[in-house]
Amino acid sequence: MLLPHPFLAEYRELLGALADLADDPALAVYVAIDPYWVGHRDELQYRLLADYWDGLKLTPQTLDSLDRHDQGSSFHAAGERGEAEAFLHPLLGTWFHWEARADHESDPVKRLYIQELKPSDDRSGDPFEAVLNRELHAERDTSARKFVHVDGKIVRYLTETYGSTETNPRALPGPHERRQKLWRVDGPMTDEQWMEVVGLFFRGNELIGEHFEDAFAEQV
Repeated sequence: MLLPHPFLAEYRELLGALADLADDPALAVYVAIDPYWVGHRDELQYRLLADYWDGLKLTPQTLDSLDRHDQGSSFHAAGERGEAEAFLHPLLGTWFHWEARADHESDPVKRLYIQELKPSDDRSGDPFEAVLNRELHAERDTSARKFVHVDGKIVRYLTETYGSTETNPRALPGPHERRQKLWRVDGPMTDEQWMEVVGLFFRGNELIGEHFEDAFAEQV
């Protein structure tokens, strides 16, 4: 028996959703494992969504458009958040980057990169040694109007070189120290399937739903 990576411990619902996707023969699902823990299968325990700022506005029309005007970045700032949200899930904002893969002219794939930006200090103002941000990469086949790949990772940034701050939340985080890919799904997914695993991975980040609310109104 293999257990999921410790960084996945809090994503119980996401692990369940990934397990359901693994039953679909058209999809290939991958999950990072805990390299220091193995056991018997019967011992397995799964103990384990602000304000829109600026940039590209996602709609059902722009989602599957490869026009250069429908590519680019948008930033959503974590503005007036509830006390519980700010306490449980500190957040500066989130970047969404859309671009055509453009390996050749007829390539229909559009890529998405999501970068979550957390503060580099605690509620008392004391700096952390490092910031652990959730990040995601996805690819959408615009001709089929389906996502065909998605993966989620945790990226570690040293505080001393971290670019995002309370006064400049839009600043990109800068160079990362290391990253750990936690899960991956390959194959054509419905928008509902895709939004479920993405929403579960970014639990506590309401900006994800904000970005997709017009494109996937029924899913978010």
